[in-house]
Amino acid sequence: MIRAAAVVVVLFTTFTACAKPPPDGVYADLPFLDSTEGVDVNPEHIVLDMAAEGHRALPLMIDTGASFSVLTPGFAKQVGVSVRRTKNSPYRRKSALGRDVQFYVDTSSSDTGARSGWEIGVLGGNVLEKYTVEFDYVARRVRFLDPRKHPVPKEPAHAGEIVVPVQIVGRRPYVVLNLGNGKASFLVDTGAPFDLELSEKTAVRLGISHEERIGILTGLFRSADK
Repeated sequence: MIRAAAVVVVLFTTFTACAKPPPDGVYADLPFLDSTEGVDVNPEHIVLDMAAEGHRALPLMIDTGASFSVLTPGFAKQVGVSVRRTKNSPYRRKSALGRDVQFYVDTSSSDTGARSGWEIGVLGGNVLEKYTVEFDYVARRVRFLDPRKHPVPKEPAHAGEIVVPVQIVGRRPYVVLNLGNGKASFLVDTGAPFDLELSEKTAVRLGISHEERIGILTGLFRSADK
């Protein structure tokens, strides 16, 4: 749902038991972070401090394209996680949601730092699927809501709203968009670098030329076809 072209709501429909819901159904209402550890956050990313009140900061980037929350080794150490390369089960940290956030630390190449040199933590589908997640890009806030109290309506409730059906596959949200000569399924990926990423296979099927495709790749959406 887009509210006044500003608010996007994505419903993850797995009703896994959460912490006892608050009376208003709002588990957390968190601001976008502008910086972490004195370093500016990329304005195209949504980074939230997911730490429980009174605990060490846990700045995580929301990545709807990630099925599970993951931290790089260097970032994990920055936020106080004792990294063990042989650990196979998820790590846990108390969070602003009133329940532990579970995540893995990617030690596939090293247990001291990321191969790319970019240390980061992402909040993925294993957490997001438990809530109605409301992104307000104008107010720069994210709300985690009880889906039983705050379901996404099937039809617009107010002027200026658009409701787009979302299908959850592998804990990741997909939508169908009209583009070119037809329709295509797209992954809604808040961690993607472009507004719309279109595979060559999808472009050919939709009758979109190479030049038009380059123009489109200016992301939030990625085509599901490879």
